[in-house]
Amino acid sequence: MSTNQNDIELSDTELDQLLQYTSKPLPSSDFESRLLEKLSTEIIPNNIVHFPRLRKIPLWLTAVPLAASLVLGIWLGTSETALDYLPFSTQSMAQNANTDALYNLTEDNLS
Repeated sequence: MSTNQNDIELSDTELDQLLQYTSKPLPSSDFESRLLEKLSTEIIPNNIVHFPRLRKIPLWLTAVPLAASLVLGIWLGTSETALDYLPFSTQSMAQNANTDALYNLTEDNLS
């Protein structure tokens, strides 16, 4: 590719500064009439796809799982049975705070 002496390379900022001085072209006087004529004569394709309407689920039915999980969370949080489902509790951690053999997780032994 050969370069001419007339080729000037501008950076983005230099080009933006140069374009600030240019004038914006005005549309011709018959622009509106030509546009309306073109729109009225051109056939617009009908490419709308109608999807079948989904069954509407009542709002109360969508709230049932949320309410059930809230009640379960409150029940497990206030009862002592939740400790049975946890792998450890804060009480057992406090009792075993002096031993490092609880999980033996160090930076050297993470395999």
